[in-house]
Amino acid sequence: MKKIFYLYILIFLSCDPGTLGLEEEAGIYSYHDGLALAWESFFSEEDTDIAIAYVKSTISETEDYKNSAYIALGWLYMFKSNAFIGEYPDSITAYRDSAFTRFSYDTDELLAIDEYEPGCYYDFCCSDCFVEDRQLGLLYNQIEEYFILSNEQQNNISENNPTYIQDLTDSLSSFTDIYTDYDFMNGKPIGNN
Repeated sequence: MKKIFYLYILIFLSCDPGTLGLEEEAGIYSYHDGLALAWESFFSEEDTDIAIAYVKSTISETEDYKNSAYIALGWLYMFKSNAFIGEYPDSITAYRDSAFTRFSYDTDELLAIDEYEPGCYYDFCCSDCFVEDRQLGLLYNQIEEYFILSNEQQNNISENNPTYIQDLTDSLSSFTDIYTDYDFMNGKPIGNN
């Protein structure tokens, strides 16, 4: 009978780790954890869909500033669009349009910069990297948009705005002049990349 009693106690205690002070943390991972998992999934597994799912899951009502998540989505949508080159032009356009929408998100950008680092405990955290990523993303989106146009559409743009390509080139040059130390990997986990 003693053995049954001890077995019962063992089973009871193993079902509720809280009785031994071993409570598990309930809830979903933090905003910064989700972004880290997203970039790790993208860089190490090259799985854009899982990375997108991680970023989308970090966007919650409790996070006041979602700038980093929206910019990450912009880049992930841009990378995803490249998978359809030569096959599905409508998918390319849809993903690049979604990328542009995310890159355009600049709501409370200065407040997001101020609030970013106090909540992020990782070594790779960078409070304002998303600002540079956003600016480059918008520029990259414009350049890509031009080059997926047909020759006729490109000629129409050149006729209406003869300096369009030069303006894009100047904008890219200006970006590299202003952000001389820019590195896309700033603010992202190093992991396996």
